[in-house]
Amino acid sequence: MDTQEVPVVKHSFPNGAEEVRYEVIAQEEMAILFPLFDRLGWPRPDPEFAKVVVVKAGTGDDALILGFQVVEFICHAGLMWLNPHVRGTGVAEGLAAQVMHYIEHDCKIKRYISVAKPGSFGARLAEKYGMVRSTMDLFVKQLK
Repeated sequence: MDTQEVPVVKHSFPNGAEEVRYEVIAQEEMAILFPLFDRLGWPRPDPEFAKVVVVKAGTGDDALILGFQVVEFICHAGLMWLNPHVRGTGVAEGLAAQVMHYIEHDCKIKRYISVAKPGSFGARLAEKYGMVRSTMDLFVKQLK
């Protein structure tokens, strides 16, 4: 969706048809949603790496937000491979620490993910360095 284009769709609700608009809101408008994020225990989106698409009924100051979805570009600490000869020597821990330093200090990323199978060395390493297991499932879509 082009951020300049605001699609207008007519939906039928129990109380009659209503026009709704889908739009990407400006960074400063995200703050209106923060109380809901806090109440739900959700992390607030990082405005530098996120946009929020809202669906509104009505127009202007009388518009009512019916829903929203966050589009956030989240850094992923990806796959790790080590030569079998150095496994168990602390090289993996050093590599993980350097990657985390790069992400947190050089890139100044505030939130990132790492994917690992439950109970694996990768999962134990992530927990050792302060990452917590998500309470949500991860879904992936690969486009060609």
